[in-house]
Amino acid sequence: MATNRNIVATRKLNKKNKARLGRGGDTKIRKVDGKDSHVNALEAYLIDVYRKAGEEYTKRVGSGATNPLTGMPEYHTEESQQHKHADENDPNSAYLLPANTPKGYEIGYVAEDKGITGRQSYETLSGMDEGMLESYLQGEFGMADDSMQYIEGFKEEPFGFLGEQQDLTTGRALETKEFTEKGLLASKEAAGREAEVATAGIGETYRGARESLGMEFTAGSRAIGQSMTQARTGAETAAAKSGFARSGTVTGALGQQMKTLTQDYGQLQKGRTQGMAGAGRRADIGLAGVAAGQKTAAETYALGMEGAAADYDFSIAGADLDFRQAEYLEKKRQLDELYDDVGAIPT
Repeated sequence: MATNRNIVATRKLNKKNKARLGRGGDTKIRKVDGKDSHVNALEAYLIDVYRKAGEEYTKRVGSGATNPLTGMPEYHTEESQQHKHADENDPNSAYLLPANTPKGYEIGYVAEDKGITGRQSYETLSGMDEGMLESYLQGEFGMADDSMQYIEGFKEEPFGFLGEQQDLTTGRALETKEFTEKGLLASKEAAGREAEVATAGIGETYRGARESLGMEFTAGSRAIGQSMTQARTGAETAAAKSGFARSGTVTGALGQQMKTLTQDYGQLQKGRTQGMAGAGRRADIGLAGVAAGQKTAAETYALGMEGAAADYDFSIAGADLDFRQAEYLEKKRQLDELYDDVGAIPT
């Protein structure tokens, strides 16, 4: 039986790599009786299509056996010569591996059996523990047993630094967005206060004009009224002195004076009406200007907020792209360094 140490050594492998460790044609992993298990391609298809998950496999030879490389259940067939013999305590008989298996592959990848040859991806190689990586390199490049001392291996620290850099960039982008939004809000609120002051000023100007015109009209009306009274009094005095109660000369002069005073009153009233209308128009124009300014401020705020959001999204996307590019380059650098180390190993 595989030792716990050997099984634990494969825990870091992803599902695809674990599937490669299946034996006797079991190249897929599916749920069987609620557990991840090694099955062959046909069985995987039946499980995926018909949702069968266990009832058909308990009848198979080897049902319930444990794969020594992954610790997962396996369901190999009786015809598999690889898995004959039931003495699990004898590693040379139970779960016998091919005779040409390189040293170390009994707990990891079997290059010839699993087709793992040539240049591999960063994910595949970095997922191997040191024993698996050594076995792969020995099988691929014929390295000596003590050659791992020349291999630096893969490092996770650079990716941590790249992640920290991405966090700093995204954090700065968020701070910039929040600062911009605060500035836009402050400008909008200031514009609102200015509009209130301007509106109040326009109202006061209109009320002042109305009061001024009213006082001018009152004073003018009083003066005209006094002039009319004086004209009548003067006419009566002149008529009394002449001895004629209704002197034509006096009456004609009084009529002319009254006509002139009446015309003056009409002009005074017309001036007051026109002045009020002009003050009203100026007030309306001023209020329209305030409203236009408020609308402009609101539009500027909305556009600014949209711009801040777009800048933030662009910064986040750029930080993500920079991270992925840097991650790719770091993976490539580590892979190149690995193969450079292999090439520099003394023979």
